Amino acid sequence: MNITDQLEPQEAAELLTVLERGYQRSYEAARRAWRTPEHDSWLQLARELNELSLDEHWATFERGVRQPGEPAGQFCARAYRELDQEAEAG
Repeated sequence: MNITDQLEPQEAAELLTVLERGYQRSYEAARRAWRTPEHDSWLQLARELNELSLDEHWATFERGVRQPGEPAGQFCARAYRELDQEAEAG
């Protein structure tokens, strides 16, 4: 079971955006911490967040809520547009 399985598309999109941002920032922190004691822990965190992000990106694709190759930011924007359209129609 993936963590996005029970989430609405908008919630999944937000989570994917946060995960993507988190692993990018962790990699940047690891790069800045090169040759320091903190480097390995930042790099490990970045790897774990990247793996989780990739798993969840695939899970949302397999569920049919995200389009192939759609970046998290675009997925998030589309999910909210669709939510707004549903609210206007309903």
